[in-house]
Amino acid sequence: MDKSLTKKLKNALLEASNTASEYVIKNFEGDFDVFNKGIIEGENLVTSIDKKSQEIVYKVMIKNFPDHVLLGEEDSDYNEKKAKDWMWIVDPIDGTTNYVNKLPMFAISIAILHKGTPVASSITIPSIKHKKTIMFAIKGQGTWINDKKIDINHSFELPKKGILSGNPKWLKNKFKLSDKLIGNLGEIRNLGSTCYELFLVANNQMQYAISGYAHSWDFAAGILLIKEAGGSVMKYSEKENRFINFQGWSKGYLNDEDTYSSIQNWKGLILSGNKKIVKYISSNIIYNY
Repeated sequence: MDKSLTKKLKNALLEASNTASEYVIKNFEGDFDVFNKGIIEGENLVTSIDKKSQEIVYKVMIKNFPDHVLLGEEDSDYNEKKAKDWMWIVDPIDGTTNYVNKLPMFAISIAILHKGTPVASSITIPSIKHKKTIMFAIKGQGTWINDKKIDINHSFELPKKGILSGNPKWLKNKFKLSDKLIGNLGEIRNLGSTCYELFLVANNQMQYAISGYAHSWDFAAGILLIKEAGGSVMKYSEKENRFINFQGWSKGYLNDEDTYSSIQNWKGLILSGNKKIVKYISSNIIYNY
C-alpha cells in the first residue's frame, strides 16, 4: 500500500474505533434494549448499543471510503452484502452478555481487509485509567497502543504457571493432550469475549489463547494485532486434524455475494501466542475422535 492510502486507512480506522467505543462505554451504565438472537432464551444476546455501534463504524467507513463494504455481526439493511476488494469486518460489542450484566470485559473490534487479508485493525477495551484503550495495527508497521509499539514476549517456550492462558471449557473433552501438556497449560481464564482475549495475547497479559469456535468478526482484527506484534496465529484444520498457519480469507476471494456469505458464515478455532508456545501446543494436541 502506498503511504497516502495507509495514512487514510489508519485515520479512518481510529476515527471509527474512537467514535464507536466512546458511544459503547458511555452507555455501559445506562438502560438499553436487549434482544435475543438465539433459539434458547438468553443464549445469544444483542442490544440496541451493539446495533448503533456497528452503524457508527459503517458511517465512518462510507464517509472515507464509499467503495468499501462492511460485514458485521449484527444484521443491517443499510449495507450491500457483496464482497469487494476492501471489506471492513466489525464486531460492535464482543462480549455482549458481559456488557448486559455490567461486567466491563468486552471489546469493539474493527478489521479492514484487502481481498480477504487483514491489513489494518483495532480492538478497543474499557480501561480504568483512560476509560478506553485502543490497540491498532497496520500491516508491515507493527502493533501499537497510542505511540507505544507492542511486541510479544518470546523469552519462554512453554506455558508458565501464574501467567494467564485462554482455553475453551471443553478443550480436554474434544482434544487429546500429550503428557507434556497436561497440567502445564498456565492459569486458565474464560473471559466471555474472544476479542478481549486476543487483545491480552498481543499485550503480553495472556501467554496464549485457544479461542473459538467463533466467527470471522471475532478474529479478523486480533489476528493482525498478534501477527504484527511478532506472534503466531494458527487455525485448527478438521481436514488435517492439526493446527495450521492462518493468514485470513484470501483463498478463492472473489467480489461476489458467495464470498461475502462464506466469510459471514465462517467459524474456526484459533491458537495464538508467542511463536514458541504456539509451536509447542500445536505439536502436543490432537482431536479426540
